[in-house]
Amino acid sequence: TAYLMETLNSLLLHHIRDCLPAIKMNVNKQLLEVEKELNSLGSAPVDVHDEASQGEVMLGILTRFATNFTNAIEGKGFNVSTLELSELGGGARIG
Repeated sequence: TAYLMETLNSLLLHHIRDCLPAIKMNVNKQLLEVEKELNSLGSAPVDVHDEASQGEVMLGILTRFATNFTNAIEGKGFNVSTLELSELGGGARIG
């Protein structure tokens, strides 16, 4: 039984050594994907009970809205393939 225990322990150790790099690579890949998704969502939410934090969040939302609205009026940032031909886009009627 001592020989069996030593053999199984050795097999397990080699299996862990073989699999560990792939597991580590997979975890790092998933971590990068999650970080990219978090960055695309913007900054982390702040304390909703703090009025200063609420103001900061509201200011950020309004700033993004104003930028997007300005870009829409100026005809910037449109993906032409998604526009409906009957919609008003960039200050000119299409269709």
